[in-house]
Amino acid sequence: MDLYSRNHNSEILREIYIEVNKLGNITFVSPNYKYILDFTIEELLNRSIQSLLDIEDLDILFNSMNNFHVTRVNKYNKTLYFDVMSKPIFNNRNELTGAAMSLINITQYKIIEKRENEFIKMFEKSKDIVYRIELKPELKFTYISPAIYNILGITPEQCYSDAMIAFQVVHPDDYELQKNKIKKETDFTRPFPTRFKHKDGHYVWLEDYITPFFDESGELIALEGFSRDIQERKNLEDNLKRLSYTDGLTGLYNRAYLNKKIKFLKEDSNVAIAIIACDVDDFKHINDSFGHATGDMYLKNIADFLNSTFTINAIIIRTGGDEFLIILTDISLEKAKISYSNMFLALDKYNKFKKMPINISIGFAYSNTSKSILKQIYTADKDMYKNKFRKKKNTII
Repeated sequence: MDLYSRNHNSEILREIYIEVNKLGNITFVSPNYKYILDFTIEELLNRSIQSLLDIEDLDILFNSMNNFHVTRVNKYNKTLYFDVMSKPIFNNRNELTGAAMSLINITQYKIIEKRENEFIKMFEKSKDIVYRIELKPELKFTYISPAIYNILGITPEQCYSDAMIAFQVVHPDDYELQKNKIKKETDFTRPFPTRFKHKDGHYVWLEDYITPFFDESGELIALEGFSRDIQERKNLEDNLKRLSYTDGLTGLYNRAYLNKKIKFLKEDSNVAIAIIACDVDDFKHINDSFGHATGDMYLKNIADFLNSTFTINAIIIRTGGDEFLIILTDISLEKAKISYSNMFLALDKYNKFKKMPINISIGFAYSNTSKSILKQIYTADKDMYKNKFRKKKNTII
């Protein structure tokens, strides 16, 4: 069927067919106009097409076949949008007599497009990374917001050209989690906290909220979602965790951390360990004679001494008021004994130059397996009290 022929069945067409003369006045309108245009046929005929549609230049109708969009406001003050196809009309002598136009009402599509543009503008302003990625037939981003540059230093264009970029910058420890995001068996009802590498080298924690899309056969074909920068929250969590595992006075690890470490070394690890147990001599006398402020300073000095003495593979813990524990991990017996001996040498050197010398009793234990850590802590503690008793005995003599 010729789109520009005067078809008496034109009421069944989506298009409105209009003819105009060289002046731009309407000479013919298809019967289905009444479903879209709010005029009678008498009002339309001989009416200027420019009074009906916002066509600025009539030449667009007469020069050649053209396709363009126009609008008009109806009597209800509603803006209508039309897709127009036009071509000039010539008589038998090849003289221009007018133009034929086919109009399709695309108002609903324009409304949808406008809403989509509004959403896109909202996404563009969002501080979160908003995205859509298709998995079938090929992995590709169909949208990703500019926030990715602010958060990771990666441009949207880089994502469009290489959809695998998310797997290239994910933290090695989170690689499997990233792979799970494109598996249909994954539980998408929960967020996915994941670390990604910024362009400058540091890692950023993002929390991914994903909506999956499946085809009729149940295959996962696309993902939509947003990724939120939670680095500040993670920093706060890390600080709170650090505080919960840190002794407030000395800055060393506390007993809560010791319990966590014991569980890990017993159940999830199997390395050689050395335990050094320390207990302050006559600490009650220091508090009673010089005050608790001096006692606190004394404990801080001990903590500083232990930190400066043990620097590699050492976990230093204040287990009680005047008790300390050093755990050396992944160490040979020979090196453990050297570290133990060096502690006494460092203590003698420290006490020669300090007005407040450190007096502590020390015990030692070693095992080639961390599975026996509780036994080794007991052994080191027992050895420490044996040495404390020997020192008291020598002092009395």
